[in-house]
Amino acid sequence: MTKNRLLTTANRAFKKGKFDISESLYRKLLKIAPKEPIANYRVALLLEKRAQFSQCTNYFKIALENSPTNGNYWVAYISALLSNGEIEKVEAVLSIATKHRVPLKYLNNSYNLLQEIKNTILAMKPKQLAQYLKFGKYE
Repeated sequence: MTKNRLLTTANRAFKKGKFDISESLYRKLLKIAPKEPIANYRVALLLEKRAQFSQCTNYFKIALENSPTNGNYWVAYISALLSNGEIEKVEAVLSIATKHRVPLKYLNNSYNLLQEIKNTILAMKPKQLAQYLKFGKYE
């Protein structure tokens, strides 16, 4: 099967909700074309859906390296970083996205969410903050 055929078939399966089939096809495609942005993006989404955040961020990065102006890729990558607790990295990623002239309509929510997270952390009592830093959550 050609790269284009694999991608088309994988995309159809993905859109129909046949995620196991689509992931298998995307991974097969990535063996022949490891930098293919759509395949990397979709595998990342599937990993994120299974809460495998540290793995999915690698695929998002590859998608972004090969399609750096795609706003949806940036939003998904930032979301995965936040879900993985990588708050400091989000600021750097937002800066890089801005340098790639990604439209603000894609980034505004990420900027706002990051600010909310920072404000929440700043408002924590010392015991809550210590618990958050140790376990990524607080009561």
